[in-house]
Amino acid sequence: MSKIFAVAIAALAWAYVLPANAEQLVVAVQRVLSGDSFIVHGPGARVQVRIAGIAAPDALLPLGEKSRQNLERLIKVRDVRLDCFATDELRRKICRAHVGENDIGLVQVMSGWARRDRALAGEQTDADRMAYEKAESQAKAGKRGIWHDWDPARY
Repeated sequence: MSKIFAVAIAALAWAYVLPANAEQLVVAVQRVLSGDSFIVHGPGARVQVRIAGIAAPDALLPLGEKSRQNLERLIKVRDVRLDCFATDELRRKICRAHVGENDIGLVQVMSGWARRDRALAGEQTDADRMAYEKAESQAKAGKRGIWHDWDPARY
């Protein structure tokens, strides 16, 4: 009986912690969909996550598969700490994602496999916004990832 109760409480916690109040949750990634989204399993639920603060090309667009592969390399067999604060129109949880001390969104931008999402910049702290801007500028200058020979404004 107590085991069933514990599972029910865990399922409720998953349902209510992810959409609001930005509590940290540590998850294992089941599948990486693109350079800025992936699927995790919570107790009794499959949840799609979009990394806050970045925009990456869709996996079907030019360079999208490379962006997806880079994100997969960063998060696939690691514990990922999520700090979720919203749900988008596609019902994905919008989350900051970390592996250890590494901000995965920032790493994707630094490596050139995503750009900072200007539309969501207001949801970042000033320090994060400045770090993402600097990372994007450096990736552009270094012609890394999507900045090599493709116009990211097309996605």
